[in-house]
Amino acid sequence: MRRLAIDVGSNTIKCLLAGKVGGEVSSIWEKSLDRRISRGDGELVDDAADLISVSLVSFLLHASTLSEDFETVAVATSAMRLSSKGRLVAEEVYARTGINIQILSESDEARLAYLGAVSDTSIDASKNNVFFDLGGGSLELVFGCGQRPDRVASFPLGAVSLTRAFFSGERVCAGEMRKLREYLSETFRRASKDWNLSGSETLIGSGGAVAAARLMKAVCDFSDPENEISLKDLDLMANILAELSASERSEKYGIPRARADIVVAAFVCVSEVMRALGIKELLHTFRNLRYGLVSADKFWKSL
Repeated sequence: MRRLAIDVGSNTIKCLLAGKVGGEVSSIWEKSLDRRISRGDGELVDDAADLISVSLVSFLLHASTLSEDFETVAVATSAMRLSSKGRLVAEEVYARTGINIQILSESDEARLAYLGAVSDTSIDASKNNVFFDLGGGSLELVFGCGQRPDRVASFPLGAVSLTRAFFSGERVCAGEMRKLREYLSETFRRASKDWNLSGSETLIGSGGAVAAARLMKAVCDFSDPENEISLKDLDLMANILAELSASERSEKYGIPRARADIVVAAFVCVSEVMRALGIKELLHTFRNLRYGLVSADKFWKSL
Protein backbone atom coordinates (compact mmCIF):
# COMPACT_ATOMS: atom_id res chain seq x y z
CA MET A 1 0.00 0.00 0.00
CA ARG A 2 1.29 3.42 -0.91
CA ARG A 3 1.05 6.27 1.58
CA LEU A 4 0.80 10.01 1.27
CA ALA A 5 2.60 11.35 4.35
CA ILE A 6 1.96 15.01 5.15
CA ASP A 7 3.95 17.10 7.62
CA VAL A 8 2.47 20.44 8.73
CA GLY A 9 5.37 22.43 10.17
CA SER A 10 5.93 25.98 11.36
CA ASN A 11 7.36 27.30 8.08
CA THR A 12 6.52 24.67 5.50
CA ILE A 13 3.90 22.08 4.66
CA LYS A 14 5.39 19.02 3.00
CA CYS A 15 4.27 15.71 1.58
CA LEU A 16 5.75 12.43 0.44
CA LEU A 17 3.97 9.85 -1.70
CA ALA A 18 5.88 6.60 -1.27
CA GLY A 19 5.69 2.84 -1.02
CA LYS A 20 7.89 0.17 0.51
CA VAL A 21 9.92 -2.19 -1.64
CA GLY A 22 11.83 -4.93 0.15
CA GLY A 23 11.50 -3.03 3.41
CA GLU A 24 12.98 0.13 1.86
CA VAL A 25 11.01 3.34 1.39
CA SER A 26 10.63 4.10 -2.31
CA SER A 27 9.73 7.71 -3.05
CA ILE A 28 7.27 8.44 -5.85
CA TRP A 29 6.72 12.17 -5.35
CA GLU A 30 7.66 14.86 -2.84
CA LYS A 31 6.51 18.43 -2.50
CA SER A 32 7.30 21.25 -0.08
CA LEU A 33 5.30 24.48 0.14
CA ASP A 34 6.49 27.59 1.95
CA ARG A 35 3.60 28.21 4.33
CA ARG A 36 4.56 29.95 7.58
CA ILE A 37 1.65 29.19 9.92
CA SER A 38 3.56 30.21 13.07
CA ARG A 39 3.60 33.82 14.24
CA GLY A 40 6.80 33.09 16.18
CA ASP A 41 5.22 33.79 19.58
CA GLY A 42 3.61 30.41 20.22
CA GLU A 43 0.46 31.16 18.24
CA LEU A 44 -0.73 30.58 14.69
CA VAL A 45 -1.35 33.16 12.00
CA ASP A 46 -5.00 34.09 11.51
CA ASP A 47 -5.33 32.28 8.17
CA ALA A 48 -3.57 29.06 9.28
CA ALA A 49 -6.57 26.86 8.48
CA ASP A 50 -6.77 28.36 4.98
CA LEU A 51 -3.06 27.84 4.32
CA ILE A 52 -3.16 24.24 5.53
CA SER A 53 -6.40 23.29 3.78
CA VAL A 54 -5.36 24.63 0.37
CA SER A 55 -2.01 22.87 0.67
CA LEU A 56 -3.51 19.52 1.62
CA VAL A 57 -6.06 19.61 -1.18
CA SER A 58 -3.32 20.38 -3.72
CA PHE A 59 -1.26 17.44 -2.43
CA LEU A 60 -4.23 15.06 -2.70
CA LEU A 61 -5.12 16.18 -6.20
CA HIS A 62 -1.61 15.70 -7.54
CA ALA A 63 -1.04 12.41 -5.70
CA SER A 64 -4.24 11.03 -7.23
CA THR A 65 -2.77 11.59 -10.70
CA LEU A 66 0.25 9.47 -9.75
CA SER A 67 -1.40 6.63 -7.86
CA GLU A 68 -4.92 5.26 -7.84
CA ASP A 69 -4.56 3.65 -4.43
CA PHE A 70 -2.90 5.29 -1.45
CA GLU A 71 -3.60 6.03 2.20
CA THR A 72 -3.14 9.48 3.67
CA VAL A 73 -1.65 10.31 7.06
CA ALA A 74 -1.13 13.89 8.17
CA VAL A 75 0.71 15.12 11.25
CA ALA A 76 1.53 18.51 12.74
CA THR A 77 4.51 19.55 14.84
CA SER A 78 5.45 22.39 17.17
CA ALA A 79 3.43 25.25 15.64
CA MET A 80 0.11 23.51 16.17
CA ARG A 81 1.27 21.66 19.28
CA LEU A 82 2.15 24.85 21.13
CA SER A 83 -0.72 27.00 19.95
CA SER A 84 -3.87 27.35 22.04
CA LYS A 85 -5.78 27.15 18.75
CA GLY A 86 -3.97 24.14 17.32
CA ARG A 87 -6.77 21.62 17.83
CA LEU A 88 -9.41 24.07 16.64
CA VAL A 89 -7.45 24.63 13.44
CA ALA A 90 -7.06 20.87 12.98
CA GLU A 91 -10.83 20.44 13.34
CA GLU A 92 -11.49 23.19 10.80
CA VAL A 93 -9.07 21.61 8.33
CA TYR A 94 -10.83 18.25 8.79
CA ALA A 95 -14.21 19.85 8.11
CA ARG A 96 -12.88 21.36 4.88
CA THR A 97 -10.73 18.49 3.58
CA GLY A 98 -11.70 15.29 5.37
CA ILE A 99 -8.07 14.85 6.46
CA ASN A 100 -7.47 14.25 10.14
CA ILE A 101 -4.28 15.97 11.29
CA GLN A 102 -2.64 14.27 14.27
CA ILE A 103 -0.74 16.75 16.45
CA LEU A 104 2.42 14.88 17.46
CA SER A 105 4.02 15.01 20.87
CA GLU A 106 7.64 16.15 20.99
CA SER A 107 8.81 12.60 21.58
CA ASP A 108 6.78 11.05 18.75
CA GLU A 109 7.86 13.78 16.33
CA ALA A 110 11.53 13.22 17.14
CA ARG A 111 11.36 9.43 16.97
CA LEU A 112 9.59 9.42 13.63
CA ALA A 113 12.11 11.89 12.21
CA TYR A 114 14.97 9.68 13.45
CA LEU A 115 13.46 6.61 11.75
CA GLY A 116 13.17 8.57 8.54
CA ALA A 117 16.78 9.75 8.71
CA VAL A 118 18.31 6.33 9.30
CA SER A 119 16.32 4.92 6.37
CA ASP A 120 18.82 6.84 4.21
CA THR A 121 21.20 4.21 2.82
CA SER A 122 24.09 6.71 2.93
CA ILE A 123 23.86 6.76 6.75
CA ASP A 124 25.73 4.09 8.74
CA ALA A 125 22.92 3.11 11.09
CA SER A 126 25.16 0.69 13.01
CA LYS A 127 26.89 3.60 14.78
CA ASN A 128 25.76 5.50 17.85
CA ASN A 129 23.91 8.28 16.10
CA VAL A 130 22.31 11.50 17.21
CA PHE A 131 19.74 13.00 14.88
CA PHE A 132 18.49 16.56 15.05
CA ASP A 133 15.67 18.43 13.39
CA LEU A 134 15.44 22.19 13.83
CA GLY A 135 12.08 23.69 12.98
CA GLY A 136 10.55 27.10 13.31
CA GLY A 137 9.57 26.60 16.93
CA SER A 138 11.41 23.60 18.33
CA LEU A 139 14.60 21.54 18.26
CA GLU A 140 14.64 17.80 18.78
CA LEU A 141 17.69 15.61 19.37
CA VAL A 142 17.29 11.84 19.14
CA PHE A 143 19.97 9.45 20.36
CA GLY A 144 19.94 5.91 19.04
CA CYS A 145 21.62 3.05 17.28
CA GLY A 146 20.32 1.38 14.15
CA GLN A 147 16.54 1.51 13.85
CA ARG A 148 16.12 2.00 17.60
CA PRO A 149 15.77 5.57 18.89
CA ASP A 150 16.74 5.36 22.56
CA ARG A 151 16.11 8.80 24.04
CA VAL A 152 14.86 12.19 23.00
CA ALA A 153 15.86 15.68 24.09
CA SER A 154 13.46 18.41 23.03
CA PHE A 155 13.99 22.16 23.31
CA PRO A 156 11.63 25.11 22.67
CA LEU A 157 14.23 26.57 20.32
CA GLY A 158 13.28 27.31 16.74
CA ALA A 159 14.65 29.41 13.90
CA VAL A 160 11.60 31.69 13.90
CA SER A 161 11.35 32.15 17.66
CA LEU A 162 15.10 32.71 18.10
CA THR A 163 15.16 35.28 15.29
CA ARG A 164 12.28 37.20 16.86
CA ALA A 165 13.83 37.05 20.33
CA PHE A 166 17.43 38.02 19.56
CA PHE A 167 17.64 39.93 16.28
CA SER A 168 16.29 43.44 15.78
CA GLY A 169 16.62 43.60 11.99
CA GLU A 170 17.56 41.64 8.87
CA ARG A 171 21.26 42.38 9.29
CA VAL A 172 22.62 40.92 12.52
CA CYS A 173 25.23 42.77 14.55
CA ALA A 174 28.07 41.07 16.40
CA GLY A 175 26.51 41.77 19.78
CA GLU A 176 23.25 40.06 18.84
CA MET A 177 25.12 37.04 17.53
CA ARG A 178 27.14 36.83 20.73
CA LYS A 179 24.05 37.00 22.95
CA LEU A 180 22.33 34.27 20.97
CA ARG A 181 25.38 32.00 21.14
CA GLU A 182 25.72 32.58 24.88
CA TYR A 183 22.05 31.79 25.44
CA LEU A 184 22.20 28.58 23.40
CA SER A 185 25.48 27.48 24.97
CA GLU A 186 24.07 27.93 28.46
CA THR A 187 20.82 26.16 27.51
CA PHE A 188 22.67 23.11 26.22
CA ARG A 189 25.10 23.17 29.16
CA ARG A 190 22.22 22.95 31.62
CA ALA A 191 20.51 20.26 29.55
CA SER A 192 23.65 18.12 29.45
CA LYS A 193 23.21 17.35 33.15
CA ASP A 194 19.93 15.61 32.43
CA TRP A 195 20.35 14.44 28.86
CA ASN A 196 24.07 13.58 28.66
CA LEU A 197 24.57 15.38 25.36
CA SER A 198 27.72 13.50 24.43
CA GLY A 199 29.11 10.13 23.42
CA SER A 200 27.65 9.87 19.92
CA GLU A 201 29.71 9.06 16.84
CA THR A 202 27.65 10.63 14.07
CA LEU A 203 25.45 13.72 13.94
CA ILE A 204 22.68 13.58 11.34
CA GLY A 205 20.55 16.56 10.40
CA SER A 206 17.54 17.14 8.18
CA GLY A 207 15.18 20.03 7.59
CA GLY A 208 15.34 23.43 5.95
CA ALA A 209 18.24 24.83 7.96
CA VAL A 210 20.66 22.05 7.03
CA ALA A 211 19.43 21.98 3.44
CA ALA A 212 20.14 25.72 3.21
CA ALA A 213 23.63 25.18 4.64
CA ARG A 214 24.29 22.45 2.10
CA LEU A 215 23.11 24.72 -0.72
CA MET A 216 25.24 27.65 0.44
CA LYS A 217 28.25 25.39 0.87
CA ALA A 218 27.93 24.33 -2.77
CA VAL A 219 27.74 27.97 -3.91
CA CYS A 220 30.85 28.77 -1.84
CA ASP A 221 32.58 25.73 -3.38
CA PHE A 222 33.81 24.30 -0.10
CA SER A 223 35.80 21.12 -0.62
CA ASP A 224 34.13 18.68 1.81
CA PRO A 225 31.83 15.92 0.50
CA GLU A 226 28.47 17.32 -0.56
CA ASN A 227 26.44 15.95 2.35
CA GLU A 228 29.01 16.86 5.04
CA ILE A 229 28.95 20.24 6.78
CA SER A 230 31.74 21.13 9.18
CA LEU A 231 31.41 23.31 12.26
CA LYS A 232 34.06 25.64 10.85
CA ASP A 233 32.14 26.12 7.60
CA LEU A 234 28.83 26.61 9.41
CA ASP A 235 30.29 29.37 11.60
CA LEU A 236 31.78 31.04 8.53
CA MET A 237 28.48 30.91 6.63
CA ALA A 238 26.54 32.33 9.59
CA ASN A 239 28.95 35.27 9.82
CA ILE A 240 28.74 35.93 6.08
CA LEU A 241 24.94 35.92 6.06
CA ALA A 242 24.68 38.06 9.20
CA GLU A 243 26.02 41.04 7.27
CA LEU A 244 23.46 40.71 4.46
CA SER A 245 19.78 41.51 4.12
CA ALA A 246 17.31 38.69 3.52
CA SER A 247 17.06 39.50 -0.18
CA GLU A 248 20.85 39.57 -0.52
CA ARG A 249 21.09 36.15 1.15
CA SER A 250 18.75 34.76 -1.48
CA GLU A 251 20.38 36.47 -4.43
CA LYS A 252 24.00 35.68 -3.54
CA TYR A 253 23.72 32.25 -1.96
CA GLY A 254 20.41 30.78 -3.12
CA ILE A 255 18.84 30.71 0.35
CA PRO A 256 15.07 30.23 -0.17
CA ARG A 257 13.30 33.55 0.34
CA ALA A 258 10.86 32.06 2.84
CA ARG A 259 13.82 31.05 5.00
CA ALA A 260 16.27 33.88 4.35
CA ASP A 261 15.14 35.99 7.32
CA ILE A 262 15.64 33.16 9.85
CA VAL A 263 18.66 31.35 8.41
CA VAL A 264 21.29 33.08 10.56
CA ALA A 265 19.60 32.03 13.81
CA ALA A 266 19.22 28.54 12.38
CA PHE A 267 22.93 28.22 11.51
CA VAL A 268 23.95 29.54 14.94
CA CYS A 269 21.66 27.08 16.70
CA VAL A 270 23.00 24.12 14.71
CA SER A 271 26.61 25.15 15.37
CA GLU A 272 25.96 25.37 19.12
CA VAL A 273 24.38 21.91 19.03
CA MET A 274 27.59 20.63 17.47
CA ARG A 275 29.69 22.28 20.17
CA ALA A 276 27.50 20.82 22.91
CA LEU A 277 27.92 17.35 21.41
CA GLY A 278 31.63 17.75 20.76
CA ILE A 279 31.13 16.90 17.08
CA LYS A 280 32.93 18.83 14.33
CA GLU A 281 30.88 17.80 11.30
CA LEU A 282 27.36 16.68 10.51
CA LEU A 283 25.80 14.59 7.78
CA HIS A 284 22.79 16.00 5.95
CA THR A 285 19.94 13.78 4.81
CA PHE A 286 16.83 14.70 2.88
CA ARG A 287 14.99 11.92 4.70
CA ASN A 288 12.93 13.05 7.65
CA LEU A 289 9.61 12.82 9.45
CA ARG A 290 7.63 11.94 6.32
CA TYR A 291 9.92 8.98 5.59
CA GLY A 292 9.43 7.89 9.18
CA LEU A 293 5.67 7.97 8.73
CA VAL A 294 5.98 5.69 5.72
CA SER A 295 8.51 3.28 7.22
CA ALA A 296 7.17 2.93 10.80
CA ASP A 297 4.24 0.56 10.23
CA LYS A 298 3.25 -0.03 13.85
CA PHE A 299 3.48 3.63 14.76
CA TRP A 300 1.59 4.74 11.69
CA LYS A 301 -1.27 2.33 12.35
CA SER A 302 -1.65 3.67 15.88
CA LEU A 303 -2.29 7.22 14.68
